[in-house]
Amino acid sequence: MGRQRTIDDAGFWRSVQISVRSQEDKATLLYLLTSPFSNIVGVYQIVPHVAAAEMGWTSEQLLPVLARLSDASLIDYDESSCSVWVKIWWDHNSARMAVGPSLRAKTYDQIGQIVDHWRQAYIADFVARLPTKDDLRASIARELSRAMNTLSTPCLYPEDRAASNTTSNGISISTTTPTGVQDTDSLEFPKLDETELGELRTRIELFPHSIRQDVLDEIEGKRRAGRLKGAVALCSHFQKDPAAFVLVDGRAVQRERADRQATVRREAEFGSQIDGALLAMSDEELRLYKANLPKRLAEKLTARRERLQYAISHE
Repeated sequence: MGRQRTIDDAGFWRSVQISVRSQEDKATLLYLLTSPFSNIVGVYQIVPHVAAAEMGWTSEQLLPVLARLSDASLIDYDESSCSVWVKIWWDHNSARMAVGPSLRAKTYDQIGQIVDHWRQAYIADFVARLPTKDDLRASIARELSRAMNTLSTPCLYPEDRAASNTTSNGISISTTTPTGVQDTDSLEFPKLDETELGELRTRIELFPHSIRQDVLDEIEGKRRAGRLKGAVALCSHFQKDPAAFVLVDGRAVQRERADRQATVRREAEFGSQIDGALLAMSDEELRLYKANLPKRLAEKLTARRERLQYAISHE
């Protein structure tokens, strides 16, 4: 039997915030409140094309709706990790139950996995949802505060999002480099001629780390839309007042990147599943399985299995 999710009917349909939203917005919020991707704390990763398909849409239809809901502060969506924070989650779920004896450890673990630049704000919102009686709110706030203070130095490989540091109270805290803090070499630059690209590489270092990729994406978005008169000139314009920078044309670029990264993750997960199945098969099972495959594919599977077995034997 699948999980069951509850929604406060009046709290949803008669909410001032939600009642003015479009039908697409409402459908997406309902999906995010009941999604198979969802967890205890209401902050989780999605696979955009899968989520869209479950709603009968394409990812090209879903991503603009996520952007609208994010602008309305009903959710937050992190395109680099495909993480969504459903900000109305605790309007329909019990924060107190989430820190009950049977769920507390798992709740803390999931809070520890929230992307770095959301975690402090999330904890503040979550703690405020807890009742003040019986010292529960103060107790949970202390535990979460201790966990935050044990954050270790970022790991050497920020792309490895699985790395974590588990504290003594069971809260798993991610040690990855915060999203948006990037070296120039890790940024994706617009498609420009070498001269302009070289100048842009120098100028982008003058921007705050947090908006460097956004600025580059805005330039690329305008280039694709045919509205780019000069990348360096536009960069200089943004540089005059970085705080006033607003991402417009770059949103499409970031949505494309999110889909591309999701595809890479799915392919990696699929490859991992294949590897597990190959290692679990006996020689006879593999022989029978390959008998129904094209010769070239059968040879590839054999070679892949041999590489896996060799790697395991030399660990």
